[in-house]
Amino acid sequence: MTNLTSEKIVTRKHLLYHRLKSVVLIVSLLFLIMLLYPVWLPWIGEFLVISEPLHKADALVILAGIENERIAAGAQLFKQGYADWFILTDMRLDIPDSQGVYSANVMRKAVDQGIPSERILIAPGQASTTDEEAILLRNFIATTGLHSLIIVTSPYHTLRAHLILHEAFRDSGVTFTVYPIPNENYRADVWWQNPFDRKQTLLEYTKILAHIIGCREFDDCGINKWAWLKPWLQEVPTQ
Repeated sequence: MTNLTSEKIVTRKHLLYHRLKSVVLIVSLLFLIMLLYPVWLPWIGEFLVISEPLHKADALVILAGIENERIAAGAQLFKQGYADWFILTDMRLDIPDSQGVYSANVMRKAVDQGIPSERILIAPGQASTTDEEAILLRNFIATTGLHSLIIVTSPYHTLRAHLILHEAFRDSGVTFTVYPIPNENYRADVWWQNPFDRKQTLLEYTKILAHIIGCREFDDCGINKWAWLKPWLQEVPTQ
């Protein structure tokens, strides 16, 4: 009896020791992660930003969204001779009869930025998501004879845009380069330090995950029923 009792005590001590060792290891790892936050936190934001060398293309494509900054950056590239055509899309707005409202607005802004109206093309149809916009662009580009594009969008949107457009234009013969607009409002290296950057960074990862699991439109995966999530997933112009 004494030997069995002693063995049980030793066994319990060993179990307690291993559990305590595991707890110390986990706490140490968490502490190390906290200490190294200047390394991995910037990476989370910077991973979203794709910047590729620019070459002359057939057309500049201004993705819908924060149009003021995107149009201004696209207009600068146009004036520098990077493309001969300026392509816009129409975004579905949460108002009655929104067909053409957004595209007319962005076209007016593009003309105000010095883009000749005869050099502006508007892809037919309306989109609410980048996935839908990519399909509109693919179908439209197929009718134009254009073969190379520069996609102009916000820095935090470049990874998702590249992923979606790569799928849309696969085997089409159309090549594209994604251009992150110079945007001092978004700092990928310190994204956690202000509310706008935090929202955009977390929102992009949410949208990327939704795309990966197959939620390409609001009707997919019941997203249209997630009232609390819809404003986060929707491409809404903020300017």
